Amino acid sequence: GMHFKIGLYEHQSAGALEGLVNLLTKEPAIAKGGADGIQSMKIVAYEPAYGIIGDPAKKGPKTRQSADHSMAFIVSRMLQKAIKMGGVPASNQEAWKALMLSPQDYGKEALFDP
Repeated sequence: GMHFKIGLYEHQSAGALEGLVNLLTKEPAIAKGGADGIQSMKIVAYEPAYGIIGDPAKKGPKTRQSADHSMAFIVSRMLQKAIKMGGVPASNQEAWKALMLSPQDYGKEALFDP
């Protein structure tokens, strides 16, 4: 299907974000369990996405501009949002709306939130 960008994120991360939304709607206990219940996360990306936003050197962004080009930051920020909400709506469409990244998700507090 066709993907339209609905939020602030580098478009190369769309597949990973869709995968996260699908996972959270199918396994709501992940968000309800909190960050301590997550041991690791593996994101598989195609080469252009990896080269643009997946490089391990981009894991610790210090600015909004570097954050929106960090696959690790973008996916973890959306996951943190779901955890803070205590879960996500059951439908993918409603989950996307609830988890959509906004300017606040790239602000100073977000950049330095452990």
